Amino acid sequence: VTELAAGLDRPSGVALHGDTCLVAEEGGGRVIRIGAQVDTVIDGLGAPQGIAVRNDTLYIVDAGNKELLACELDGSARQTLATGLPVGAPPGVLPKFLGPIGTLSGPMGPFADVVAAPDGALYLSADAEGSVMCLRPSADL
Repeated sequence: VTELAAGLDRPSGVALHGDTCLVAEEGGGRVIRIGAQVDTVIDGLGAPQGIAVRNDTLYIVDAGNKELLACELDGSARQTLATGLPVGAPPGVLPKFLGPIGTLSGPMGPFADVVAAPDGALYLSADAEGSVMCLRPSADL
């Protein structure tokens, strides 16, 4: 096992694009690119969790703002694809990060993820209600 980066603020989702490793840093409100150094792809997010890449577009579940976002891999062309999603903590509730427990490694808590399907659809796990949602491709995706 090789450590690619250390000192991150609650890393959650991971996606690959070619040889590039992208990580949603939930506590830092950003998505980073890990290479020879750590670079910020996009920041100013509430609590990014799941991420996916299709072609050169990065998709992000922002559980803090209850949104599904898209941007180019250089952080440009940021757009909101869906709002009011059933992800993350309810309004007014501050989620508690439990960290690893015993022999279970990784964060213990709700997690919303996104997967980009070959047909262009995006599948989203909605942790707040226990559902899976599908956003079908349109001219905008």
